[in-house]
Amino acid sequence: MVTNDEMNDALTRKSFRRPFICTVVLSAAMTYFGILTLLFLTGIVFSRDILNAIAPYDPAGRASSPSVPLFLIAGTGLYVMISTGLVLFMVKRRLGFYLFLTATVVLLILDLIYLEFDWIRYLAATGFIFILGIMHFSGKCYPKRISSHN
Repeated sequence: MVTNDEMNDALTRKSFRRPFICTVVLSAAMTYFGILTLLFLTGIVFSRDILNAIAPYDPAGRASSPSVPLFLIAGTGLYVMISTGLVLFMVKRRLGFYLFLTATVVLLILDLIYLEFDWIRYLAATGFIFILGIMHFSGKCYPKRISSHN
């Protein structure tokens, strides 16, 4: 049997409307990281064809090194974790922000270690961390719990 408190909690969660700015920022972040996730997934699926196509233009043979599949797998894994965190954030789960934050920080650290510096990539990632962090810690994007001690 459903108690009155459980029904109030279900009603509160169902009728909660997220502020428009939360929806806009989450949609922008999901679009940015979703496209990169799809690019890395495509790179894994078609890696052999891509490497064969660029082999004549790479006299040093760097494109055919064994680190390319490792790079693609690591990138795909991190971007899938970031996208999963954003999806969880969109469905109002606090764990989503922490998953997003952890995977993005790991991605940024690996970028700084292995890749050349790129302002756009770092500004986008840190900007989304900052803005989503403000939204997460302010609590405006999550439903409020109704206290049953009234």
